Amino acid sequence: MPTKAHPPAITLATLRRLLLIGGLLGSVAVVVAGLVISYRQSESDCFQELSAEVRLWADGTRYVFDVAQGTLTNLAQTLPGKSPQDIRESLRQAIFDRPIFREAGWIVDGQLVVTSYGVVKPPKPIAEADLKTSPGPGGLYFIPPTKTYLGGPSLIINKRIDDHTIVDVLISPNSLLVPLSHATKSATTAVYLMRDDGVVLLSSEGAERVGPPPGPIPVEGRSRRMKGLTLCQRVGDTQVYALGFMPRQVVLDHWKKRVPSYGFLAVVAAGLFLTGAWQMRRKVFGLKAELREAAALQQFQPFFQPVINVETGACEGAEILMRWIHPRRGLVQPALFVPEAEAEGLIGELTLSMLRREATGIRALLRRFPQLHLKLNLSTCMLDDADFVKHLAEALGDESLLLRFHFELTESVSADDVARRRLQEFKALGISLAVDDFGTGYSNLRYLKDLPFDYLKIDKAFVDGSSSATESSGLIDSIVTIGKNCDLLLIAEGVESEEQLLYLRRCGVHSAQGFYISRPIPLEDFERWLEKRNT
Repeated sequence: MPTKAHPPAITLATLRRLLLIGGLLGSVAVVVAGLVISYRQSESDCFQELSAEVRLWADGTRYVFDVAQGTLTNLAQTLPGKSPQDIRESLRQAIFDRPIFREAGWIVDGQLVVTSYGVVKPPKPIAEADLKTSPGPGGLYFIPPTKTYLGGPSLIINKRIDDHTIVDVLISPNSLLVPLSHATKSATTAVYLMRDDGVVLLSSEGAERVGPPPGPIPVEGRSRRMKGLTLCQRVGDTQVYALGFMPRQVVLDHWKKRVPSYGFLAVVAAGLFLTGAWQMRRKVFGLKAELREAAALQQFQPFFQPVINVETGACEGAEILMRWIHPRRGLVQPALFVPEAEAEGLIGELTLSMLRREATGIRALLRRFPQLHLKLNLSTCMLDDADFVKHLAEALGDESLLLRFHFELTESVSADDVARRRLQEFKALGISLAVDDFGTGYSNLRYLKDLPFDYLKIDKAFVDGSSSATESSGLIDSIVTIGKNCDLLLIAEGVESEEQLLYLRRCGVHSAQGFYISRPIPLEDFERWLEKRNT
């Protein structure tokens, strides 16, 4: 039949090392988390500063562009069909009404025909780059400041009227930069006005120190880049964006100012974390020393889990399980000390100490209920002790009670000559033997044939979920067949439902134990359980 092996138990020594490593890693994680939080807070503060500057630029330029939109729309509607002199007067009036404009022009077939200063004679050709217009109907097109027909650099805003005619206005860069100068107080922050194709129209004075924008095409919203932080906001309904940029070094400088306070808190938190881990490690570290002390102080108490006959329901006996009743920790789970006790060779000493404590009660129990037997788990170190049975009889105070004991050994116990001889000695004394947790180790049929076992205990893993249609059921059937072929009685452990118990009965399992029948309970409670069940 297929078998599986238990994973190696994690000893307390391993747990201690894991606790120490976990404490160190946790402390480092706390410090790193504090630094990361402080850096993110610095980034957030820098984004707020950047957002304020970008918002001022976007709001200021939107006003200018809205005025340009209104002026150019009005001119486009009123100028067609007028004489050059009338067009000049209309352009002049527009400039007079809106001082933010430096000049206005009327362009026909790529030539400047009229400006707000007068009629151009002869018409002046305009560079092709300055004739671009928005592809959308009625949209504005923004051209970076270039040297114009007036001689100085101007930001050009074009609006196409038809295939031949364009009306434009010229804006001096200073008319935007001067009102917005209060928005760029930071010497390490730059704000750019950019078209959606990445062409820079204007930039703050900080751009000279910071450098060009980090990307060719603006992306609206916040973004983190290797070079620094960017924040982009669209200017009204135009295809122009206000892009703020703060170099990464500025963020780092801001963060360095926070590190002392955040770092101090992080170190304190890490210290508390490490102290807690160290105290926990000390508790575990001290467990080995406490085991011997606990044995001397009789802190180990036997708990009894009833074993019943599956056919009749009568209680045939109980398995003795070790429990540690610690004066401060309360009930210590076996998984926390049994593997360590076995690894250190203390489990035999602790077992005898436990039985010695309850010897009087155990003797009274067995005399009162003569049909009962008690099952005791034997580890490898207990099997290697040639005088273990002698010590057990001394602990019980009555050698005859040995006949009422059944020893259970896991499949991990080797079938060497020493083990075979020791088991034969147990049999000669009339002690029954059982294979515990069968199916979870490395045993085979020869193992069962060579050693003088009387019982086969089916592991809880196979009992869980057992029914006539499950994979576990097929395994149980196989184990039952093996047991019958080897003339072994079968005991199922871990029974947790009536359905499981009924199925085990149909399969021919002799005895059973588990939470459905009773949890492990102290001796006094076990006696009351027996009385109630007999009643």
